[in-house]
Amino acid sequence: MQTKPEKEYRAGQIKTSIWAKTNNNSRIYSVTIQKSYQDKNNNWKHSTTFFKDDIPKLQLVLTKAYEYITLKK
Repeated sequence: MQTKPEKEYRAGQIKTSIWAKTNNNSRIYSVTIQKSYQDKNNNWKHSTTFFKDDIPKLQLVLTKAYEYITLKK
């Protein structure tokens, strides 16, 4: 994978990153999702665990990622 995502979408603390690589002259896309938060010492942390109230934001960023990848093909 490349070191920088091709595209990112954010909704509050939720972020999806779209990664692309070329394989046999075709583009292959993958998606990562993470939630950012600050711990009790105000250090930024990242998690892949989500709560019920995160679901609408997850849906939004995943829909945008799907749209981006689909329209690129």
